[in-house]
Amino acid sequence: MKKNVLKNQLTIENKNMRFKKLFCDGALFFLLICVIIYLMGLFTWGSLPKDQTSNQLISEAITEAIVAHEEDPTAHLGVGESLEQHKNNEIIDHPAGSVLPDKQDMTDFNIDVNFQSLDGFNTSGSANASALRLSLYVESPSINTSRAYFIPFQEDEYSEDSYSMLLQCVSWFSNGTLSDGIIEFSRLGFEVEHGRIRGYYWTDGFASQEYTAWYTVDMNSMKALRAQYFSLEGIARFYVEGDLIGELEYPFTPQVEDVIVDLKHTRNSEVDSYLYVSSLKVSLFEKQ
Repeated sequence: MKKNVLKNQLTIENKNMRFKKLFCDGALFFLLICVIIYLMGLFTWGSLPKDQTSNQLISEAITEAIVAHEEDPTAHLGVGESLEQHKNNEIIDHPAGSVLPDKQDMTDFNIDVNFQSLDGFNTSGSANASALRLSLYVESPSINTSRAYFIPFQEDEYSEDSYSMLLQCVSWFSNGTLSDGIIEFSRLGFEVEHGRIRGYYWTDGFASQEYTAWYTVDMNSMKALRAQYFSLEGIARFYVEGDLIGELEYPFTPQVEDVIVDLKHTRNSEVDSYLYVSSLKVSLFEKQ
């Protein structure tokens, strides 16, 4: 009986000791948390050194990195990054009136031809302007070729090798599968033949031509054409309805020559037909 009483007393004392130990451990843990919270209030994260080998604070290192980023001219220009994406967007939607007239470049030459007349053009065959479009007519057997051309820039008016070039228009045929034509601006242009089109440029002083591959297209309906030469890249690119149909390395050699816009329709069958051109734009510009 006495043994059982003694055993029970020991058990109770052991439980009390474990409880006291747990209580003390909990109190110490709570005290440690309080100390940490207190110290965090005294020493903010930004006021700490960025590492054990530097006296520079974390906040100073962040400020330094932000300044370096803002001064970096290539920031956000990587593939898929924000400025690169903005630059290459098909549409840049700014408020109406946000581009003021005085922001137009002072060294660009732009000519828009709406074909209200053919004043200033040299013509042969059957060439007429009406309804804001040029009509070049060929007829069997009397008219094999019709042509209209003009010289927008004389040879002494600009330094040709430093300029990029743009040729753009809307063009179509009354019979696109049985007609040939060229649309050319200063050795850069399009050739149309039997329902297909390709870009080209003249080289070796108009001695030979370099071509893109043929691109099949229905020229019986209006097609927007663009040829563009970038002087810094030395690349000529050719587009039909906004689609890139080819590009050529263009080893452009300055020539002492006039810059000519040349539009020509050639008969290749017994069928009479028209080549139409409207909204013609040619440009020489320095910036790319």
